[in-house]
Amino acid sequence: ANNKSGPSGQGIQHHGSRALDKLAGVWVATSGNDRGEVITIQQTSGGVKVVSYVDSDGERFKILSSSSENGILTWSYLVPSTGYVLSFEVIDVYADFFKAAYHGDRSGRGTVDYKRK
Repeated sequence: ANNKSGPSGQGIQHHGSRALDKLAGVWVATSGNDRGEVITIQQTSGGVKVVSYVDSDGERFKILSSSSENGILTWSYLVPSTGYVLSFEVIDVYADFFKAAYHGDRSGRGTVDYKRK
């Protein structure tokens, strides 16, 4: 779990804010149970932040926090219908897609791929 110095983490930090700037926009999840979820990331004076996350069934998740400190975009949200909290960290950024790792407050962890909408 403590693999922040691995290749993907270094890649993001190496690209610094330029990689994060590419994340501003609207993205759709393309993998697994998360397919069809829509995430909106905005450029703010404090860096890029997740401002909205909508489930494939239209449920709006409540953004609890979002930060791009240390060159890594993170966010967490609450699923109102279940009370479940998930936390995410972007681990790879490409031109038209990015990958985030997540873990839940009850159980579960994995990765989600997002492509530009």
